[in-house]
Amino acid sequence: MASLLRASILLCARGPAAAQPVLALAESELEAREMRLYAAVARRTRGHLQAGADGRALQLGAEDVFAAEGIVNAEAFFRLLAPGLPW
Repeated sequence: MASLLRASILLCARGPAAAQPVLALAESELEAREMRLYAAVARRTRGHLQAGADGRALQLGAEDVFAAEGIVNAEAFFRLLAPGLPW
């Protein structure tokens, strides 16, 4: 979770280019710890910051994780887990 926080700080302080690699690291670390919802937050944020079809695919993949967990309002849940990160 520390990587997700670092990515959030980098996004605010230095912009998307600085946050992208840290978000990717956060996603893989969180997946390894079986923290799927937090990993989906990192993936969704990466997708939001990445243009085009690849970015949209990341966003949709993260939203599928939320839906599989039965989360009805994915945006509200995302904001609960990661306040300050862009939806």
